[in-house]
Amino acid sequence: MSMTDIFMNQILLSERKYAKIHFYRLLTLSKSSRLRYIPVKVIAGGTPTFPIHTLRKNVETSPGTTLLWDWGYSSSFSDMDFLHAAVLLTRIISKPGIDLLCLDLGHKAVASEMPQPRIKLLGIDKYTIVNHNEEHMVIRTPLADKYKPGDALYALPCIFVPLLTGMIPFM
Repeated sequence: MSMTDIFMNQILLSERKYAKIHFYRLLTLSKSSRLRYIPVKVIAGGTPTFPIHTLRKNVETSPGTTLLWDWGYSSSFSDMDFLHAAVLLTRIISKPGIDLLCLDLGHKAVASEMPQPRIKLLGIDKYTIVNHNEEHMVIRTPLADKYKPGDALYALPCIFVPLLTGMIPFM
């Protein structure tokens, strides 16, 4: 299990636990408001707690970022079977060593606030991220000899939402 998986699991599982424990307070408040003839609509959700709230009666659910599903969530919540919101296209720009590939997949394309690995390369199972800077990502893989500069690779981002900043002008 990678550091990213551990980090995501700790945060997201604690959110699910919190939702189960503290939802009772909201129901109590809602019930007392209804007794005073104040109409109440309970809207609950968020990505990790969405499946919990869909099982509740008289609760409208809000999906959170399930519409912007990323590899971080899919690896942490396999019970939530959503399609990934984006696949990143990257190209090999150089081969700086016998087992190294330099990709045009820097911080401008991939959110830098998460621990590595920040992406999951599709089609390459064995690799480690050696360096990641503003413009480039360098990976080490025993499969480097299969690739040449200009070849396209595809990756799933660990976290999708920061990528929207660069996409908004194009949407």
